[in-house]
Amino acid sequence: MFPINELTDHLISLEVKDIYFCAGSRNSSLLNDLKKYFNLFYRVDERSASFEALGMSRIKDKPVVVCVTSGTAVSECYSALIEAHYSFTKLIIISADRPENLRDTFAPQTIDQIGIFGKFARTFVNLGLDNVFQKSVAYPYHINIEIDDKKSISLDGKSDNSFELVVITYGASNIEDEIRELEERGAYFYIECTSHYKGIEIKNKIFYEQTILSILEKNQISRVIKFGHTPFTKIWRVLESRYDHVPVFSFQNSKTGLSRGEVITELPGNIVNSNEQLLEKNISDLVIEFPESEIGICSKLLSSFNEDDIVFVGNSMAIRYWQLIDDSRIQVMASRGVNGIDGQISTAIGIARGTHRNVHCILGDLTTLYDFNVLCFDLPSNFTLTILNNFGGRIFEQVNSPKEMIFEHNINMKKLISGLTDSNKKKITEYKVNNDQSNLFWKEWNK
Repeated sequence: MFPINELTDHLISLEVKDIYFCAGSRNSSLLNDLKKYFNLFYRVDERSASFEALGMSRIKDKPVVVCVTSGTAVSECYSALIEAHYSFTKLIIISADRPENLRDTFAPQTIDQIGIFGKFARTFVNLGLDNVFQKSVAYPYHINIEIDDKKSISLDGKSDNSFELVVITYGASNIEDEIRELEERGAYFYIECTSHYKGIEIKNKIFYEQTILSILEKNQISRVIKFGHTPFTKIWRVLESRYDHVPVFSFQNSKTGLSRGEVITELPGNIVNSNEQLLEKNISDLVIEFPESEIGICSKLLSSFNEDDIVFVGNSMAIRYWQLIDDSRIQVMASRGVNGIDGQISTAIGIARGTHRNVHCILGDLTTLYDFNVLCFDLPSNFTLTILNNFGGRIFEQVNSPKEMIFEHNINMKKLISGLTDSNKKKITEYKVNNDQSNLFWKEWNK
């Protein structure tokens, strides 16, 4: 990554004192250095943060920064930056970005951020291999920073036990013949909950990503074949960041979701799969042991839904919990194009307005707050919202981000909901998550 001191020196030279720092994993690597030199204000909603920075810049007549993560977080700043363009306000957007080799691959949380604001950003610089700042800056100003978290590991030789892994995701269709051929040659299958193939009867099905991560560590995966869109599983991130020696093929999709891999229209040649049986943990005992954890609550919700219902699961932790307990009865939908947390309630409401089936929207507290205003208006009769309130963005605990990124809070969601119409209040349920139980679940599950 580029030297962070060059960024801080540049901002100081522009007389920056204040930075609005928004929730995100990729931009969190900048946090510890920036907070040494600047006043930081932490915000969840990039759109709101950028307008707040706009106001501060206008009254102080000094540049004010908004620092955001990659993906849709950048686009949320567009409206404020346009206002800054026409009002000649000294707004600076710093966006963390994935490395250049991931652009146009459909990798998670990756869009083309180069020049995303077009003519409305009067100055733009991309910090990748070249770390050159312009001496003369016109506002508004966009600084895009490529941040690479690649940590390839070296493995000692090839394991005697070899597996061909097939990952099936949303968007895969008409692949029954390929599935049967791969099944006959002993491949192992991991099927995400958003795929309509999730209930298919198949041999050698792997239910938990933890199992795959374990055999990756043992160097037991010979190759991976993906059917459908980019997977949301953590497996895809570690294939990029750590296990870049594993060959990856993308069937029926022109994008691999990685900086490498081969797009294919026919299955690659047969390989000899291991006859070893993969034994997986049984998660049901832990779900019972920790009923007030997030996974315990999700399991309770699943048992209460009808087979014809639709579940819309929010990004971040909610969809990962759902993958762990999904029993294939119910159609699962999610916004996994870029994986942002913006507009999740609105998307689920749009789905409900387009169908007569019941739509259950399951979100975390920060994702709900992001899109809360839509709840002030009439909701479809077939729509319900369940809020898993764990009082912050607990996914950042899982990825060891700085504690500030958790955005821990004591917001009383019930009071917020109480101000809505009686009709809308009946459609919303809040579960207060027991975070101790959730942490104990992960501790036991990861053993």
